[in-house]
Amino acid sequence: MKSLILCIKTIIVKLVYYINIKFLKTNCLEVYSIDETISKILNYNSSVIRFGDGEMEIIKGKSIGFQKYDVELANKLKDIMATNYDNLMICIPDVFGDLNKYTDEAKLFWQSHLFRNRRIWNKQFDISKKYYNTF
Repeated sequence: MKSLILCIKTIIVKLVYYINIKFLKTNCLEVYSIDETISKILNYNSSVIRFGDGEMEIIKGKSIGFQKYDVELANKLKDIMATNYDNLMICIPDVFGDLNKYTDEAKLFWQSHLFRNRRIWNKQFDISKKYYNTF
């Protein structure tokens, strides 16, 4: 019974993700490639701030495996997201568009994560800006 429920949840997550990307044309955050990100770091001696699913969980008010939720930390993370300095690169996962470059397990993880969190990512980051790659 558990495997049937998991299978149904997986199908729902994939279907919602597919509809979101293919038909609704949800605004997607744009992310530079890994090579472009590394090139910027090396050529401009830039500093990097990396955001991933864990940081988003903290912003949502949840603890993660190695970090307890802290309201001050969550607020500082939000402030950093809005930062715009020349030599500071804000990096986010390259998962807001096509996920075919990832393994099936990674695809399902990110589809599920975005099913629950896409609005928060779009709210916290500027959709008109292109970000560097956290990977």
